[in-house]
Order: sequence, then C-alpha cells, then structure tokens
Amino acid sequence: MHQLIPRGRTGRLGALLGAILFGATACTSFSAARPADVPLGSSYHSKVGLGAPFDPAVSWFWSLDDCVLCRTSQVPVTELGYSVGWRGAAGRKYAVGLFLDGLAPQGDLYVQLRESADVNAGVGARAGPAAPGRFWTAKLYALYDRRRGDRSRLLLNPGLYFYGNTRDPDGDHGLSQAWLLGVTQTVGFEYDVGSVTYTPQLTIVGAHGELGGDAAALGAGRSRLRFDDVFATAALGITFRRRP
Repeated sequence: MHQLIPRGRTGRLGALLGAILFGATACTSFSAARPADVPLGSSYHSKVGLGAPFDPAVSWFWSLDDCVLCRTSQVPVTELGYSVGWRGAAGRKYAVGLFLDGLAPQGDLYVQLRESADVNAGVGARAGPAAPGRFWTAKLYALYDRRRGDRSRLLLNPGLYFYGNTRDPDGDHGLSQAWLLGVTQTVGFEYDVGSVTYTPQLTIVGAHGELGGDAAALGAGRSRLRFDDVFATAALGITFRRRP
C-alpha cells in the first residue's frame, strides 16, 4: 500500500519540530482522523489547525479564564503521535500508539477491518489523562478511505469525543464536574507524496456538556450550567512512514 521512506530526513524533522512548537500552546484534536490503512512498522503523526466553537462554555475547557460566559475564543487543534503497525497471523493489520492530544497523552489501539487497493477501513479507541490532571479525555472512532486517484483518497472519520471530569465531590466548589461529549464527523483527503501522507480535513462537532461548581458560579451565577453547540474545526494532518 505505502512506499518506503526516501532520503530527506531534514525536511521531515523540521516539520515535526514545527508541529511540536505549535503543540506547546495547543489544546485538543476533536477527531482521530488519519489514513485508514495501517503502515507496517513505525509511523509518526502530526496535526495542526483551529476550531471555532460558538458557545463560550466550550472554549472554557481550554482557556485560562474562569469566566465561562465572558467571551468565546478559538480552540487550537494539535496532535502528535507515534504508532507501530503489524500484520497478525490471520493477515489482519493492527496498530498501537501513543498520541499527544494537545498536551494530554493518549494510548491508541486500532484494528484494520478491511484492506484493498480501493477501500480501507477500521475502528479504534484512545484514552488518557488530560492536563492539568483532573480531567480525562477519550475517543472512539472509525476510519474509512476510498481511492480517488493514483495518489489521493477520500477519508471519512466518524467518532465520539469525551473531555472532562464527571465527579462532583462537593456539589458547589473546587473539583466539581465539568465535561463535554462530542459526536464528530471528519471529511478529508489523503495525498501521498513518497513516504508522507498529507490529510487536509474538516470536522463537524456536535457538543453537549455541563459545568458545575466554581466554573458555573463565576460564569452564570448558578450551580449548574448545561450547554450545546455545533461547530467546525479545520486541520492538516501529516503521517510519516518508516521502513517495516
């Protein structure tokens, strides 16, 4: 499926360094969109972009401002990852990896269920603790791509996204529940250039959540604040493949 890496590691390292520097100030990636076909051996993943929620309660999760309803801000999108793919005894491909969703580490497991010259598809899951440590983040996702040309594929990536904390130990102050659940659909294109795949992508996020304790009190003057939002994120994903 994929070609082996040619020479020119300097450019790839430069692109990775740029993604790392951007990630130092970034927040989250709502989708797990990447090529559906598992590269055998090691591969490196990066993603940068922006999300534009309409409800200020959504952007509060990645803001330093505790005033929930003060203003809406754009949410930087970033992802860095490393994964290892292999083919099982029955011929099916698998991949395990470690990703940084913004600054939150996530373990990733992906199973490719279909492999052909025209169509690839699979399902996966990610989970891990989110900074500053009291939140958790998780994704359940499916990947599907279909060949549209010699070097390009259409990519679809439906999924579920969770970020937050559902515990409410005191009901009013401190570590109170604050969570966001999103239904996501990503549409993108994969462009293969040698051993590198570029994936421009657009994600629609339908979000529902709840804020409690101090966040809700400061932002809305009540103990519970529920919110709903539908918004879009735009990003560019890059996958580098190494020799198996």
